[in-house]
Amino acid sequence: MDIAYSEEQNLIAQQAREFFERECPLDKVRGYWALEDGLPEELWRKMAGMGWLGAMFPEEFGGMGLGHTDLSRVLEEAGRALLPGPLLGHLMGGAAVLAAGDKAQRQAVLPKAASGELRLALARCGEGGRLDRLGGDFRYEEAGGDFRLSGEKLAVPGLAQAGQFVVQALPGKITGQVLPGNTLPVNITQAEGSLSLFLVAADAPGVTVRRLETLDGGLKQASLTLDAVNVPGAARLSSGNEATKETTPGIVAKIDATMELALAFDALGGAQRVLEMTVEYARLRTAFGN
Repeated sequence: MDIAYSEEQNLIAQQAREFFERECPLDKVRGYWALEDGLPEELWRKMAGMGWLGAMFPEEFGGMGLGHTDLSRVLEEAGRALLPGPLLGHLMGGAAVLAAGDKAQRQAVLPKAASGELRLALARCGEGGRLDRLGGDFRYEEAGGDFRLSGEKLAVPGLAQAGQFVVQALPGKITGQVLPGNTLPVNITQAEGSLSLFLVAADAPGVTVRRLETLDGGLKQASLTLDAVNVPGAARLSSGNEATKETTPGIVAKIDATMELALAFDALGGAQRVLEMTVEYARLRTAFGN
């Protein structure tokens, strides 16, 4: 089996490396990590101009139509450059809208995301098999054709920088006071149905976002609490993509796999940079005059 990258994929990687070496050298990265958003707006716009913010979107939605392997070449170089900011969260939010949204929903969101005008994020439910504030526990109940969402997740990449985000939620109802980090018991009522996806505005009433300080200051994360947030019926994405006829579980599995792939190549690029710096230091280092 041929697992070598194609000439086009190598050109994508070369272009990405040249961009990050020019726009995001290590001396600038240290300053970017201190920024709340991780990246200055000018650099975010330049990345949009390269087509990376909508890399996997079809051209009709302002994207480049790249596949997972193509995108991995950009993500590996971003990891090598220690690129801070909300890129991963934005890409995963876009992947969720692309996979689960109907044509009207994709048309309303994806062109703005590709141009950098709108930043996205993805709040997963049950990540790692945990239905708590670490894995994310969000519930929805129908209310006259619309929906009401409640729940909490401790850490969501790119959330504080997002204007809209996608929430994965299970059917049910949360009663009791839902507050950030709340230790008081709440009652969760299960209901029939399956996991669904909803597009939520960051400034909607009942949404609480709190920035987190993490050991990895580059991957900007925030906690999310939803307290009876009203979401219009048109914002439910999990009715399925009419082009593929996939079910919601299949869509969610695909989104999760894309997230894990993105994280893996970001980490691979960072590890490669560490190896290069270590080898360079070993060649230059002298001990006891030798």
